[in-house]
Amino acid sequence: MHLSAVRSPLAVAVMISTSLWLSACNDESTNSNPDPDTDTPITCSAPEVLNDDGTACELPDEPVASCESPIGDEALYLLGGPNGWQANYEYEFAHVCGGRYELVTSIPGSQTFKFGSEGWSPYDWGAAAGTSTPILNESFALAPSGGNISYTFDDTNRLVLDLSESVDNPTLTVESCVPAPFEEDLFLRGGLNGWAASAESQFQYACDAYYLNVSYTGASEFKVADENWAADTTFGGATGNTTVSFDSDFSLMSNTVTEGGDAPNLSFQFEGDYTFKITFDENGENPVLNVGEQTFIDRTIPPVTDELALSVRYDSRDETFNTLRAVPKAKSQLCVDSRCWSDQCHTGH
Repeated sequence: MHLSAVRSPLAVAVMISTSLWLSACNDESTNSNPDPDTDTPITCSAPEVLNDDGTACELPDEPVASCESPIGDEALYLLGGPNGWQANYEYEFAHVCGGRYELVTSIPGSQTFKFGSEGWSPYDWGAAAGTSTPILNESFALAPSGGNISYTFDDTNRLVLDLSESVDNPTLTVESCVPAPFEEDLFLRGGLNGWAASAESQFQYACDAYYLNVSYTGASEFKVADENWAADTTFGGATGNTTVSFDSDFSLMSNTVTEGGDAPNLSFQFEGDYTFKITFDENGENPVLNVGEQTFIDRTIPPVTDELALSVRYDSRDETFNTLRAVPKAKSQLCVDSRCWSDQCHTGH
């Protein structure tokens, strides 16, 4: 009899334990951890995973998509016939999120143009080889240093540059716009501005939505309304649903469809700079509010371009700016000569 054929009970137990351990390690669909109360392994089946404490199974957090642009803070422009092929404020794109840039404009008639940075560097995009004319509401391929693009505009359009898939070869979409659903102007009216319908709180309609940039800190109630609080253009929340969350769509209710004819005030915790956006359906109904990062370019506020104004700087924390200083008080009497500050005035200087 060979000695290798003889196995003690201890050896058999070790082999069985090792086999079970290896089997558990090779199972990629589960993960486990001993229950601290019973020493019984907690096994999670995919897609669930153990929580951070190792005491229960849970679904993993969804990855948060980045809203940053793949080209950073680089400004992009339409460059062509409408602006003399020069980068200017009226034709600057606004970055919305994740490499999507938008420009709402009323360019007249047939035009030739391209897209890029001021001075054509570092970005210069035109039509890909063999193409030159986009089709309304369809994606159009662009190429670095591509050819001129030709298009006949009709009224107001939104131009969308999409760099999310490729910076070298982005796409252009010319989208149609719809008229504003109301003739009346809409305002943000609430505690943050004394419930007034002021020029600073007036929404701007662009292509298919109302926009307003807001800078405020603190909690505030508000409504969206016209200057006269007309029932069909005064919007609040539904009963029991009045708190607006950041970057989440919130359905608004007008006074005309609210029981009692007075939609409740909305509330939001402001902590800086935001863009308020309100959209309506194709019938001008079912308004939806979104309060997100400040991305809207308010073209009613011209940019500061004066070199002297741009060079002015003041920082109260910097000692070099503190040129006005208090004059020390004399201990006993004031000398006529301001150079003398002591208990005894010096008569000779």
